[in-house]
Order: sequence, then C-alpha cells, then structure tokens
Amino acid sequence: MNQNIRLIARVDTNGIIQYVNNENLEWLGYSFKELIGQPSSILRAPNAIGNVQKTIQEECQNNRPINFPVHEKKSNGETYWADMRIQPIFEAGQYIGYTSVKRLITSP
Repeated sequence: MNQNIRLIARVDTNGIIQYVNNENLEWLGYSFKELIGQPSSILRAPNAIGNVQKTIQEECQNNRPINFPVHEKKSNGETYWADMRIQPIFEAGQYIGYTSVKRLITSP
C-alpha cells in the first residue's frame, strides 16, 4: 500500500462524479468513462454506514471544508480506508460541488 497516493475527484451538488485523477482510476480499477457521470456512492463499501453524501452536501453548502475517514471499494470489490478532505467549490457565490482529496489509511 502506498500512502502517498492522492485520490482526487470533483463531484457536483447531486453527488455525481465530474472528474477523477489518473491515480484514482489506477487505484480503483475503473476507466474514466466508467466513473464520470456516476453517483459517488458507487465507491461506498457495502458495510459503510450513514448517508455520507448528505453530510458532505450540507457542510459544503455552508462553505465548511470537512475531513473524515471513509470506507470505500474498488471495482473488483476490495475495500479500503482513506482519509478524505472535502473542499466546497463556489462559482459566482453559488455552491456548485466539491473537490475531494483522499489519502490511503489501510489496504484492503
């Protein structure tokens, strides 16, 4: 496991993935076409609890960056833990989504 991997994504206000970096694609085992336009919940581990997306959107709408651990899964079903930092994105004063940067905590 390489804890220096940075998994970067951009998600809109509906939780839809708009962008992912190459490291993210390589780590997750998805292609760009497979992830773009999909709900970010596609990455949630089956046993993840709570509505993470709802919490993220509420905090971001109030322009509050947040940081917390997430339990997610790769395309092959393997799960992993990452520390996720969320930064809201505003355009002309309007909240339009967020950027997430994840650093690996554990391996599957």
